[in-house]
Amino acid sequence: MKLSKKIALYFGGFIIVVVAVFMALNYIIVQQSLERNAHVNLKRSVESISSATQSMLNASIRSYLRGIVHQDVIRLKSLNDDVQKGVMTLPEAQDAFQEYVSGRSIGKSGYIVAVNEQNKKLFLAIHPYMRGEDCTDIEGCRIWDRQKSGYTEYNWRNPKDQSVRKKVAYLEYFEPWDWVVGATSYKDEFTELTRIDDLKRTIGQFKVLDRGYFFVLDDKLNMLIHPELEGQSMKNFRNSDGVFVAREMIRHEGDFYYYRLKTAHEKQSQQRFSYVKKLNDLNWYLAATGYVDDIRKPMHQLAQWGYVLILSVTLLLGVLITVFSRQLTRPLTLLLQGIRDFNMERKLFQMPMRSVLEVNQLCAEVEATTRSLLSSEKQIQTLLTELNSIINSLPSILAVVDTHKTVEFWNEQAEKFTGIPAVWAIGQPVSQVLSPFKSEMTFLETHIASPKMSKKNCRLESGDGRIQYFEIATYPLPRELSATIIRIDDITERTRLEETLQQTRKMDAIGNLAGGIAHDFNNMLTGILTSAQLLENRTDNSEKALRSVKIIYETALRAAGLTQNLLTFSRKQVRKAEPLHVHATIKDAVNLLTRSIDKRIAITTELTSSADVIIGDYAEMQSVFLNLGVNASHAMMDGGELTFRTELRTIDASTAPASTPLPAGDYIVIDVTDTGVGIPEQLLDKVFEPFFTTKETGKGTGLGLASVYATVTRQKGDISIASKLAQGTRVTIRLPLETETVKKITAKSESRLIQGTGTILVVEDEEIIREIASQALSQMGYTVMLADNGAKGLDVFKQHWRDIDLVLLDMIMPVMGGKECFEKMKQINPKVRVIVASGFSKNDELTTMQDTDDFKYIAKPYSIGALSRLVADVLQMPAKGE
Repeated sequence: MKLSKKIALYFGGFIIVVVAVFMALNYIIVQQSLERNAHVNLKRSVESISSATQSMLNASIRSYLRGIVHQDVIRLKSLNDDVQKGVMTLPEAQDAFQEYVSGRSIGKSGYIVAVNEQNKKLFLAIHPYMRGEDCTDIEGCRIWDRQKSGYTEYNWRNPKDQSVRKKVAYLEYFEPWDWVVGATSYKDEFTELTRIDDLKRTIGQFKVLDRGYFFVLDDKLNMLIHPELEGQSMKNFRNSDGVFVAREMIRHEGDFYYYRLKTAHEKQSQQRFSYVKKLNDLNWYLAATGYVDDIRKPMHQLAQWGYVLILSVTLLLGVLITVFSRQLTRPLTLLLQGIRDFNMERKLFQMPMRSVLEVNQLCAEVEATTRSLLSSEKQIQTLLTELNSIINSLPSILAVVDTHKTVEFWNEQAEKFTGIPAVWAIGQPVSQVLSPFKSEMTFLETHIASPKMSKKNCRLESGDGRIQYFEIATYPLPRELSATIIRIDDITERTRLEETLQQTRKMDAIGNLAGGIAHDFNNMLTGILTSAQLLENRTDNSEKALRSVKIIYETALRAAGLTQNLLTFSRKQVRKAEPLHVHATIKDAVNLLTRSIDKRIAITTELTSSADVIIGDYAEMQSVFLNLGVNASHAMMDGGELTFRTELRTIDASTAPASTPLPAGDYIVIDVTDTGVGIPEQLLDKVFEPFFTTKETGKGTGLGLASVYATVTRQKGDISIASKLAQGTRVTIRLPLETETVKKITAKSESRLIQGTGTILVVEDEEIIREIASQALSQMGYTVMLADNGAKGLDVFKQHWRDIDLVLLDMIMPVMGGKECFEKMKQINPKVRVIVASGFSKNDELTTMQDTDDFKYIAKPYSIGALSRLVADVLQMPAKGE
């Protein structure tokens, strides 16, 4: 038999069978792959929607319970106020609260509970049927006592039948009665809080292949969400095969279930598949269903092309093998040799002879392919070089390890950090080349073979005591590569910034608390001071009584000094640059330091400067000396000496420091020295930078010296620091002296009252201050109108503004604050004269008002003499626009 016939019969038939088998196998493999991918994607979608539904429920429950508890705590505060006023006793108030919450249900069977600790035991202070009982051994009570506030979930074992159900509660701690008050109920009773429309919109965004969809059933097989069957019961629904489809779906919960179903829009039943997941907290079932034909749709076209291909191959082989079989042998041999030469030596293929057209074309294609491959190899090499450059420029340590924990890749950052070149690291166990992270090796070795990405933060301490923070992450490569990427990033700066931010927020909260305390205390001191002065001005007081009044007045002044310190700390007072005695400010700061720092530290002062008056803000300058004193005390943990020195120095161009040139003139030089541990020389240039600190985490914000530097430079001064380890530190401040004549202000206000005439409206929410101000102003000869908040004051002003010559206005009041009241009075009468009196106010509000120059300010506590002088001055001033 001729070769052409043999090729036609044997080789051609073989090719046809191989192509047919190959197409059939591919058809089966692709079909299985499509079904598997469809299952995976569907399962992920169901899990995502399930998670979103659970989050929606939790948010609804938390918001619902928080609102109930918030109202109950308001009721508790009201009852406690009645107890404080003597309206009722504490037991009566507690009984009243029990009656207030009795009969109220949370969900279907929930209620309000209060837990109280007495003698290390827990009792139910409030409960619908167990009030007063010991609940120390009940897990729910212990959870309440531990958490005290916020949202919580826990398993509740019913004491009667020992059944376990999940409970939810929102808690708030009511400190006056030492109660943990909360609203609680079983979680599965909050189904009605879930917003079906939100869930419907959520699942409506998802489709299962081309025609599939998601739907929701409850535990009674009622259809809650469905494109067509919503609101119907599916309990007895059967398909054409008599199968209870919904029941079978629920029975196969967590698995895929195949069934046949015909809808009203379909001519015949079609095979479908479904996946169901139970939403445990709702007793709902989230289901997804799709058509099997949608999965296999791409296969139909593939099968058609397969048939066409097999037929085409059969026809072509019959023709081509018959015609060209003899001429193919030699050209094919040459072609094979050319391909071998290319693979071994990268020689370009060239056909040395010509054959039939098809073979010539094949050879031309092979030649073009070899050229393209060579070009592609060069491009790939270029891309690899660029990729390596990018990887090596990253600040991260990158390493690739195989499943045997052996290094396969090692970037330049890894070389720099470990000191191990890539040529040495590759092929070595990762535990040897990443020895600085020896403590984290268990984490790395555990997750190298893991199919999921993992992250962890760690803390390393170097030999010189320097602490660094790192983020370690592992990223699995595709399964066929059998390798894992290890990425290590230095997050020291980010961690320190986060810690600094947390500390700064804590300090701001403490400052707000201090300012609030000072505000209330100043209101009380105003009443004490003005009452003492009213008594002093009475002509019938005996000498003994006047001495007692003087003691009250001076004691109140000392208390006012304490509140001024609180306002300085909280930074709630209005800043004002004025003539200031540096020596007196240092002495005040030393007095505060003496009471606050370690008693083993001896504080001395050597205030030798013959001049000490500068233009500045007392609170800011006192904060400078306090910051320096506290910093010095932290450097003397075992005691030592802290010294404040001053001297007068004249600076000209030749003596000005090189770091910060100062204008020629007279300066007061202040040295603050300590005998502490000192500061390393390499850190001296950084001590005034914001957020820089050498203290441990939690013991410093890095803002103290930065604040000192800002204050001194704002005063047009200079600050420098010198230090040696184990020899102490000296901080030197140079401030320009005030050369003009400074008006001396006596500390004690005159008690003499300046008389006057006119009508004054006093707007003040504190009854005592309102009454005292009325008496004082009446004693000065003025007609007084009163209002206990801004809204009432505005009403009085609207009616009598033509008769009112002056308004004495508090800043912080209920209903309407001082700033809003002031602005609305100006709308009625732009020429209104106003004196604002406040113990403290928000800087932005008072500063905004002050910028308008439409009012005068008097700080609480104020004396009657100061008030009478300011009232007289304001009334003598021309009104705005006159």
